[in-house]
Parts: sequence; C-alpha cells; structure tokens
Amino acid sequence: MVASFNPQRLDAARLRRGMTKKALAASIDVSTMTLNRYEREVDAPTAEKLRMISEVLDFPESFFYAPTLDVPFSGAVSFRSVTSLSKRLLNQSLVAGAIGRAFFNWIEERYSLPKPNIPRLAPETDPELAARYARAQWGIGVRSIQDIMNLLENHGVRFLGLMTDTKDVDAFSFWRGGVPYVFLNTFTTAERIRMDIAHELGHLLLHSGEGDQPRISVARDREREREAFAFGSAFLMPEETVLAHAPRIPSIENLTEAKKLWGVSISSLAYRMHKIGCISDYQYRIAFMQIGKLGYRTSEPEPMPQERSRLLENILVLMRRKNRTLSQVADEIFVYPRELYGMLAGVVPHTAGPFLTID
Repeated sequence: MVASFNPQRLDAARLRRGMTKKALAASIDVSTMTLNRYEREVDAPTAEKLRMISEVLDFPESFFYAPTLDVPFSGAVSFRSVTSLSKRLLNQSLVAGAIGRAFFNWIEERYSLPKPNIPRLAPETDPELAARYARAQWGIGVRSIQDIMNLLENHGVRFLGLMTDTKDVDAFSFWRGGVPYVFLNTFTTAERIRMDIAHELGHLLLHSGEGDQPRISVARDREREREAFAFGSAFLMPEETVLAHAPRIPSIENLTEAKKLWGVSISSLAYRMHKIGCISDYQYRIAFMQIGKLGYRTSEPEPMPQERSRLLENILVLMRRKNRTLSQVADEIFVYPRELYGMLAGVVPHTAGPFLTID
C-alpha cells in the first residue's frame, strides 16, 4: 500500500466500470473540474467523497491507496479488430487485464507455475509455417490437439475469463514481464473458444514484437487478424490431416461428424477445407448457406464440452488446503472477491466450484 491517495487507481477504476468523468462526477456530487483535480493529484478526495467513489465504482477504498496498477496500453494487447472496438470496452478490458495479472502475480509469489515456452517469430513469418514450427517445437507433429488450453498452460500461458460486462469483447492476449496472458470470452461455444485460443496463440507468436507501439493502423490491425486467424486454423487443422480425413462432400452431416477429429466448428472446418483445396468455391458457398440457415454460425451441432483450466483448478485446491479463500486473495490485491470470481468462473472446472465460494 502507498501512504496517500493514488490518482492513477481512480482513473483505472473509472475506466474498468466504463464510466465517463462526467458520469462519475455527477454520481459523487462534485464538478468535473474537481474530479479532474483528483485524477491529476492536485487534490485528494475527502473521506466522504472516497466512500462515495468506492461505492459507485465497486472497488474497496484500499484499491485507491495501492501502488500504481500496471495497465498495458492498447498497442501491447492483441484484440479482435481493435480499431472497431469501442473505447469504453477497450479500456474496461485493459484494466481487467491488469487486475488479472495482479492475481497471477499473487499466485506466482506462492506457487510454482510452468515457465513460458512460447516461441516468438517475426511478424512476416507465414502463418502456415508458424503453425508447423510451433507444433514441431512442442512435439505434436500433425496429431489432433485434444485439450489446447491445457497444452498452452503447460507452456506457460496464463488464462482467465472475461466478465459479463465485457462479454461483447472477443478473446484478447498480451505479453507482460515475459509472461503471455490470454483472456477468453467463455460466453460462446466450446469449439469457438478453442479457435480463439489458437488465434491468440498466433498473436503471441507473431506479433509480440509490436507490443511497444501505442497504436496500430487500421490496415495493420486487419492484417494481424488475418495472420492470427490463418495461424489458428492451421494450428488446429494441419493440412495433412485435413487432406486425409475431411469429407469430400461438405454436407452438414459430414461436417458434423468430421469436426470431432479436430475439435473445431463446422464453419471453421468448411473454411479450412476450402482454403487448402478440398472443396470448390461452389461447394463452400453452398455449405455456408446451409450453416447460416440452420443457425450454426452462433451455435453448433453436437457441441463438445468446454475445456477448463487444470492449472487454476490445481491452484484453487492448494489454496483451500491452506485455508486461503478468494476473499483473502482479493483483499491482498485490493479488489472485491466478485472481481476475481467473474474472471475464474468461465475457465475453471465445475468441480472447482466449492473453491470459488465468496465468503
């Protein structure tokens, strides 16, 4: 804890809740000018105003006296189409990422976690070659990946989920302190989550060197997304196995049965089959028309179970054995337990439910 009010924490809390300065000022009955003075460290709020700030922003008062929060700037984070993301959601996600990292810092001070083993490649590396390289580095060959979250956790990636107030944001990732972090939107199908993980792995491999850029252009943003999508598709569905096992007639029934081999959506499989020449342009168009007509762009036929974090499950079990609770952890990183619960609920196994008790 720092001895005095930390204005950066006030700004971070306001951004996390998606509030404008005008809205916050009105909520605590001060002028925008007065709030600006708080955030510029010209004045500190009175005890009464701090209590109101704490209630409105849903952070404990201790949060505003803690050391400066390490919030990454947007250029260091790989968002899905960052240039079209609203500023409010962007800032909410960035601060959530900083809180998630604080949680993992707490864990790493007490428990041994896998060391990061994610190769970093030049941005100009062909995504197909990058996918082959990653598989070779990890000894996967062309085998199907049964549990991609567990695979990446074993190589040092830290996973957390997005909370309901940021569920309109797709998964995002960033490097911080030499550690890769991925935040997942778990309000979707298991198949899409797997592709999101592979997509973010593409960003971590190919775009880590661009993290010192505070902004990227619209053109570069779109190019990075294309590269990450191509990587994710190739990583989950190696060309050799798709050529060998994908159906030549892309009916819904055939795609539904075939997708189980790779753990992907039928739309992702159809795209990959078209990309590598298994099916014609005409077959691809017809397949996508059928997929859309049946509502399988947002849902999935014969859905697979969602993968969960084995790493966090183990950590929660170890915490419980030492009588540590989320409430205690939350106190130590200066947030309320519900902030952590929201990040954990979507990625830990259901069997870990008792360890997520908010006491």
